[in-house]
Amino acid sequence: MHEGFDYEPVYDEFYQLCAGRTTRAKFMKRAAQLGLTATAIGAFLKAYNPATATSDIAAAEAAPAAATGVANLGFYSWILNFNPQIAPLTKEYNAKYKDAQVKINVAPTTAFSTQKFLLEARRKTSSWDVYVGMTPFVEMAQMQAAGALEPWDAYMPASVRNDMPMSVQQEGMINGKMYDWPMLLDISSLQWRKSMFKQAGITKVPTTWEEFTDTAHRISAAKLRGGQVSGATFDWHPWRSIMPVVHSISLDVYTKEGYPNFKHPAYAQAYKILKGIVPYAPKDFFSPGTAVEAGTVDEIAMKANRVAMIFKYANTTVHAAPLWGGGLGISDMGLARLPKPAAGGAGGSVFWDTGSGLFKYGSNKHAVANWLTVLLSDERFWTKEVVSSGQIPPFNSIYAKIKGKVPDWIYPAHSQLAVSKAIPNSVYGFSLGFGGVMGPPFLDFLKGKMTAEQALAKASTDFQTQLSQQTGG
Repeated sequence: MHEGFDYEPVYDEFYQLCAGRTTRAKFMKRAAQLGLTATAIGAFLKAYNPATATSDIAAAEAAPAAATGVANLGFYSWILNFNPQIAPLTKEYNAKYKDAQVKINVAPTTAFSTQKFLLEARRKTSSWDVYVGMTPFVEMAQMQAAGALEPWDAYMPASVRNDMPMSVQQEGMINGKMYDWPMLLDISSLQWRKSMFKQAGITKVPTTWEEFTDTAHRISAAKLRGGQVSGATFDWHPWRSIMPVVHSISLDVYTKEGYPNFKHPAYAQAYKILKGIVPYAPKDFFSPGTAVEAGTVDEIAMKANRVAMIFKYANTTVHAAPLWGGGLGISDMGLARLPKPAAGGAGGSVFWDTGSGLFKYGSNKHAVANWLTVLLSDERFWTKEVVSSGQIPPFNSIYAKIKGKVPDWIYPAHSQLAVSKAIPNSVYGFSLGFGGVMGPPFLDFLKGKMTAEQALAKASTDFQTQLSQQTGG
């Protein structure tokens, strides 16, 4: 939306929708009359969750505004669970910075729901100063379009921004302004089991997709552990499989709105590369995985010593390594840049960070910025983060600071950032595209039920249909 747009009447209409006093259609009509764009209207509708509306209204009405003097850090719960070093380092921070105090809390959100935040904004207040756990391509565009976020530009030191690779800076921007303070970065890379490569006689790490597929074939043919070890696997969710391979071919694969351009030839090429890997994947490749084993089926296979090679973000293999047994652990993990086609290509990958969004109606923005600057420049934070969680720093200067204190696999991952791209920020690109319509026809293609071109045509048609339904167009 344009600068200075008055969201207050739109927030009130959203409250009426959540309270059951108006309908979805009437909300859309009224919001349009108030001057809200179709995309911004869609951002509110994406946040709307009638199942929790009553409780979210009650929570928003009861929530006090963030008190001046102590910044309220709203964490997505998993951030604290997987990064226990944050609490003691924050305690140390508070002991040193008496005039810029912060307080850790778990934010009232699940499954990326932002309804509570928008209901609080109706009162021009926020009980939170910052949302720690925001994924730019998932929530950031939505909350920005709904007027809930403020850019970091006035609070982020230039030294912090300039320390980010340009691709990371671009990930956090909307209309030239920085809405994301990056924290934990994942980039899809090639990972393999060194011991399994050795047992199968593999001496060369694949650098092309043709070599990747051939290596997977050779490992499968070696019948390691009595044939229990498959050559390779990947996570068939589109943003974790299609898009890394697409980015290895080309980065210019989106429309100007940030939506997937299904007609770009890189998509069909990537589909065919991926299908060529499937014969060498575990037999349960198409299983959704289980909550009990805590992971998608590719992750489960890595944990169970059933696959020799994968491409995904590194924390998949870092979390699997302690379960390998035989005294191997993380020393048996190899990591290299994602392959690209033998005929050439961009040589990139897909990455995303989990960062922080600044609430417009927060009261302690300078304190939050100071805390993030201090925490994310501390080499102790990153030493623990890399070793235990497998996510890499989004700041260039950190790599020299932690050299020798962390496994060397982070350096090829970092080197690929310069030629990689994040999924663009848009209200609908991920939710309707990569996280929506692409999945079913892509799986049908992998199972031989349709061609790549048919699968992409269906995804394109379904995307446009759902986009029209969501925006009223």
